[in-house]
Amino acid sequence: QIVVLVILFLVLAMTFKTDNFPAFLAVASVSGAAIACVGILQYHGIAYVDITSNAMPSATFGNKNFLAEYLICMIPVAASLWPMGYRKSAGVYVVLMTTCLLYTGCRAAWIGIVVSVLVVGWKDRRIRYGILALGVLGLLLNSKELFNISITERLAFWSGTLKMIWDHPFGVGPGGWARMYPLYDGGQTIKVDGYHLHPHNDYASQNKQFAHTLIEALQKELTDDTDNGTDS
Repeated sequence: QIVVLVILFLVLAMTFKTDNFPAFLAVASVSGAAIACVGILQYHGIAYVDITSNAMPSATFGNKNFLAEYLICMIPVAASLWPMGYRKSAGVYVVLMTTCLLYTGCRAAWIGIVVSVLVVGWKDRRIRYGILALGVLGLLLNSKELFNISITERLAFWSGTLKMIWDHPFGVGPGGWARMYPLYDGGQTIKVDGYHLHPHNDYASQNKQFAHTLIEALQKELTDDTDNGTDS
């Protein structure tokens, strides 16, 4: 996958012309709007509900969090068409993708897009009021999701993981979080039928697992070099 992505980047870099930039933005925006339509239809149970997913609405991404990550990247792309003269199209694309983003109920994505838009357009009163209106709408659409058991558990996961990072700053190795976390849970999330195998946070997971892996790899490299030197 990495090789394919690198090749795609090189092809785009060598063939892309600035004159084609508006067309590139338009195609990307249309794709984002189409994906948003799929997610909206899924949310209302109208169509595409048979697409494999572990958290709806996810469109074609398999998980609503992945869809939200895609949408917060595409909404600014669609909005960039507005100053280019494509106001009606840009408005439709942004509304569709924003609606789908609200339907996902992904709070981290909401915070990300709201903060970024406020930072960029704070001086514009219309932007401030628009973000406020979207925030209220999001609260109304997903009020039950804001303080559910998922939030409580994740706060406990992150709290325990921070303590684990403090005690093991160099990580605990691949899969180590699942082994070590019960020592830091304090009876908050662990149940009789089992517990989660990761902290539901990519940054915490990478810190805990792969710092240790890198150190092990470095130690192995140094050991191999020492052995080779001794043999010679």
